[in-house]
Amino acid sequence: MGSGMATALDHAQKPELDQEQAPAQDERIPGFTLCVPPYAPPCVDNAPKGRANAACDEELRIYIETVFHYRECLTFEMERAIRESNDVIDRWKCRKAVGKCRK
Repeated sequence: MGSGMATALDHAQKPELDQEQAPAQDERIPGFTLCVPPYAPPCVDNAPKGRANAACDEELRIYIETVFHYRECLTFEMERAIRESNDVIDRWKCRKAVGKCRK
């Protein structure tokens, strides 16, 4: 397995935390959260035509699952960046207009 598949396997095998156990992403790591793109399993291109195998099927299943996690990560990071920039803009506007700030 290539390093991309090791990443996919590591990510796919992590147990999911329920909402009460998992702290908000912003609490874990302030600022940018790295979303690591998945790599397609090499067996897809390297396998002889007409010869699928169970191992490659499993690698492809993990890859697809990892793509969905990656997309969720990107969406969360985009939303976090927007929230953060809106907060910065609000703080700046508040400093300019003393007494008209939200609390």
